[in-house]
Amino acid sequence: MQRTLFNHFYQDTVRWGDCDPLGHLNNAAYMRLIESARLDYFFNILKIELKPDSEQGWVMRGLNCEFNKQLHYPTQLETGTRFSKVGNSSAILEAAIYRKGEEQPVFTASVPSVWCNYKKGVSARIPDTIRKAIKDYEVNVEGL
Repeated sequence: MQRTLFNHFYQDTVRWGDCDPLGHLNNAAYMRLIESARLDYFFNILKIELKPDSEQGWVMRGLNCEFNKQLHYPTQLETGTRFSKVGNSSAILEAAIYRKGEEQPVFTASVPSVWCNYKKGVSARIPDTIRKAIKDYEVNVEGL
């Protein structure tokens, strides 16, 4: 994924405790990194507050990822997050982790997500306020 596709970047660092005995970033840590970036996007761009009593919000339906290069402690990271497609109740969220200042990602992910009514346990139409926030922030989103 080209870095230029992303408007949103989240800064983070490879932590010592995130590495395996060989000194590589543990596979599960990549998921936490993109989760932190995704939540930052939700909080700051979509203005979504996640609370235990929230009635609606995003649910991950899947995760497709590629490990392109190894990461080690300590490395400064920039994780790009964007919506590439938005439908009626579902969307594709993409993420790419870059070493700070580099153009090629070390990790990429595509996260199919569904807007859900948590109380009823069913999918729901993505609210117009969320659609507008994505449309105003992103470039070239399929479906908007």
